Amino acid sequence: MPGPTSGQISFSSLNQTLGLASNKANTCLGGTGTYSCALTRRANSFGVIDTNSPFRASEFYCYNNVKVDCLRFYMDASKPTSFPGSGTILCDPLGCNLSITRCSGVGYSSANSGYFTTSGGANCLMYMTHTSQYNIENCITIEAWVCVNTSNYHMIVTKQPTGNAANNYPGNYEFRVAPDYSLEFLYQVNDFQNFRLICSAANVVPIGVWRHVLVTSGGDSYGGTKFYVNSVLCANRGIFGTVGNIVAVNPTALLLMARKDGLYYSGGLAYAAIYQGILTHAEVCQNYCANKARFGL
Repeated sequence: MPGPTSGQISFSSLNQTLGLASNKANTCLGGTGTYSCALTRRANSFGVIDTNSPFRASEFYCYNNVKVDCLRFYMDASKPTSFPGSGTILCDPLGCNLSITRCSGVGYSSANSGYFTTSGGANCLMYMTHTSQYNIENCITIEAWVCVNTSNYHMIVTKQPTGNAANNYPGNYEFRVAPDYSLEFLYQVNDFQNFRLICSAANVVPIGVWRHVLVTSGGDSYGGTKFYVNSVLCANRGIFGTVGNIVAVNPTALLLMARKDGLYYSGGLAYAAIYQGILTHAEVCQNYCANKARFGL
């Protein structure tokens, strides 16, 4: 990712602030090129920078052309306006008056523009209290930048079980790295202990290496489940059964780096996002390219 450049601009006017209005979760970036400014000056309607205006921090620097249409959750450890490098609360970057709580077992590193790190165990998680925008039905995309350091189950994003399901069951959705370094997507299909598990091939997420991992999943109308690593399709599992939909929405917390029964994550997590919808391959590549330079790729 290009570094911050004073005065650099790739949109006709900074007044639009990347086109993100009050309902930031449902608007698209607009414009062209890669937005790479951390400090900017205001431009007029003709795109001319006012050199007498003060520099201002770009609130959405870390989106950097990441798709935001249908975005329901977003966490980026490199975003200083969300997380300044210390403290227990991450401010919501989507403008929906939500926040992420960082528990005591989650560390922070400024390397790679910032990422969170855990070694697994008690309090090694981050969580968000429930809001209806985390209830995802029918089709979903989950993505993250991960660097795992053990052969284990690594919980990236989990929405907890509902109804009569035990704590060791997936809830509305669960995205994780498995001990064989495959990617797994799980979801509960009703209020009982019935769930589906879809997985990629093994050895797609090696130890100690940053990888962009992404899953898209939906029913018959959405083409089944696909897994991507560094924007490359590594598994296409097609339609997944007769239910074909994600139906077990519930009012439980959304967790990062953990599951309710005590399974955790060990390694680095720099970024996570959840979409209500299916990203196309072109959009997967767009999101990957937006941050790959940060990880030396």
